[in-house]
Amino acid sequence: MKRGVLIKKGGLLLWNKSIHTHHRNNTTRLVFDHNTPALSLCSSHPRLFFRDYSTSSSQHIKQDEKSVFGFEGFEPLTNPNDWKEVSKKAVFKARNIVNTLTRNVENISIANSSVVLKVVDKDNHNLELDVLALIDLISSCLCEVGDAGVFCKNVHSKQEWIESGMKASNTVNQFMYSLNTYKPLYQLFEKIIADPNYHTLPKESQHLVQELTRDIGVAMHMSDQQRKLYESLKMEENSLSEIYMQQSTNPPAVMENLEKGKKSKKMVPLTLSMTNLVLQTNEDPTAREKAYKSRFMEGQETVETLESLLEARYQIAKITGFESYADLVLRSTLAKTTSNVNSLLNQLAPHFMRKAQQETALLASEKKKHEPEDVLFPWDEQFYIEKVRQSSHIIKGEVVKDYFSISNCLEGVNILVNSLYGLETKEVPLETNERWADNMKKIKVFHPTEGVYGYIYLDLLERRGKSNMFATLMLRYGSRNFESSSPSGCLPFSSHHIPAVALYCSFPSTQLTFDEAEIFFHEMGHALHCILCRNEYQFLSGNRGPLDHVEIPSTLFERFISDPRITPLFAKHRTSGKSLPVELIDSFTKKKRMFSGLTNLGLVFYSFVDQEYHSNQSMLGKTSKVWFDLQKKYSTIPSVEGTLPQAYFMHFSTYAATFYSYLYSKIYAAHIWKKHFEYSPLSREAGERYRRGFLQHGYAIDPKELLDTYLGEGINIRYFLDDQI
Repeated sequence: MKRGVLIKKGGLLLWNKSIHTHHRNNTTRLVFDHNTPALSLCSSHPRLFFRDYSTSSSQHIKQDEKSVFGFEGFEPLTNPNDWKEVSKKAVFKARNIVNTLTRNVENISIANSSVVLKVVDKDNHNLELDVLALIDLISSCLCEVGDAGVFCKNVHSKQEWIESGMKASNTVNQFMYSLNTYKPLYQLFEKIIADPNYHTLPKESQHLVQELTRDIGVAMHMSDQQRKLYESLKMEENSLSEIYMQQSTNPPAVMENLEKGKKSKKMVPLTLSMTNLVLQTNEDPTAREKAYKSRFMEGQETVETLESLLEARYQIAKITGFESYADLVLRSTLAKTTSNVNSLLNQLAPHFMRKAQQETALLASEKKKHEPEDVLFPWDEQFYIEKVRQSSHIIKGEVVKDYFSISNCLEGVNILVNSLYGLETKEVPLETNERWADNMKKIKVFHPTEGVYGYIYLDLLERRGKSNMFATLMLRYGSRNFESSSPSGCLPFSSHHIPAVALYCSFPSTQLTFDEAEIFFHEMGHALHCILCRNEYQFLSGNRGPLDHVEIPSTLFERFISDPRITPLFAKHRTSGKSLPVELIDSFTKKKRMFSGLTNLGLVFYSFVDQEYHSNQSMLGKTSKVWFDLQKKYSTIPSVEGTLPQAYFMHFSTYAATFYSYLYSKIYAAHIWKKHFEYSPLSREAGERYRRGFLQHGYAIDPKELLDTYLGEGINIRYFLDDQI
């Protein structure tokens, strides 16, 4: 499928593995009216010409340069063993702050709209400490190491660095699990809420306290023995999630005789991309069937891992007093409850089922032209979708590669951030410690007078040993720097951290297809959300919110690349310099709408499976039955007996009970586009309203309240349905 997000926000200070992993599928985009007012960017917008990505000065890195690791705001490490010291220091610092707070609870009160702790230092000086700033500092110092360790695992080219980074990450992770069951911290939050002046705290401070109290509160009714079991289950869940992720992306072997007449006995890995290539292009139905079954009839060990993972989550729900794991997870989301999720899915399902049935009939008719029978099997779907598109004169993605270089796409991002927010982007040199791989780039996002807003690292090209995923990895958030003495007021946000984020992709070339360019813009949407967010607490900053909230900015940013008023401004032919013809953009828009019923019905089906897998019953030995029972209700293509599709759905690792977020983000993105951007997509007024009304708040405000206020109304699925049907 398409996208996934690794966010493990399970308790008080549990750092988010802020990685948004993506596998693409077909989605639909709105066909825009070409008669809307024309846009001219000739002289009114600064033109940033990025160097050709393939000729970057960082393309070839000396071996000794890979012996350091760091990024903006993170002190460089010169040896893999440094990770151990870094994690020890983070835990030591966090433990000292926790002890200071919990041993002096009686001296905590609310005054002047702040939670303060009055203490006397070793020199007998009276001090007033900002309690919530200290709480956030615990989270910040631990997250810095935890996020960096996961980041190192995903990007570094040396195994010793990868292993050391993950050990450091696990060290702080384990400490945070213990904090999530630490009763003195819960009592501290209870005291704050009970204070008669609690209502005088700023809204963001109240939201922070409420989030922490709710998250840590799930363990407070437990006995000491139960708390130990809870901590053990959380660690088990984390470990099994990692294992399932690895197994679900580790394909079985298959004989290479997938073409007629080929008798090779050589065994090759049947990767997702190879499977899709065979299913889309191979004329021989026997070869397609073999490829499909070879991939999906393997994976019993992975299914066992998945069911163990689901069982751990089921036991976590039971021990915390929730009816289901979904109920536990959904409390802080836009959807709020499982009944709301299921209600939405049931509203959408009939619309997409009708369209999917029409599309399936069309595919069956096409199949009948080439094969004796017209029954459509899973290995037929992609192949005949391509056949129908070809017969409808839908242009293939390869045609536009000459227009969508990575450098052109970067310029497109620059046009958008300048038009919408008055910001600019510029490539800047990498420091030695920032060059963890070849073909790296570093982009500065800045305002001509207000200064630097943030940095974006680009690690976009495939390489040996690199995971085949598309991800946004958050490195540093734009929250207030409580340890800084920088005076506020000299520049906007001068007292805040400068955020940093990395785009991690596996593009085979610097020239992108339309779908690949859309992936790039999606990830940039995540990056810009984090770059533009400015609030007090890193715990609530950027993409630290629930998945159905954080996917909205990225899904919305995708829409700009499909707008014929925008794309020709930056999509230039690499030899002629001519703009991408509007008719090609229309062709791709038509391509995405053509089978939107099957695509969206698939999202509904996977969302139902995800909810059922995390419901109020154990899934041991039941995942196949649940999958196929739901497939009969929410699919127009029959299942194949003996296959194990749940073994290859990595989102069960990353989107536990929240896979529906794909649909939620599409619904809200369609609503925002229709209301604020459809008429004038490069409007500064609309951009500033979006930035100040939504992006800059991160998770500082309840997501539903934030969106209802920004939109001026509640969720409306009509705009999304109009797009898709």
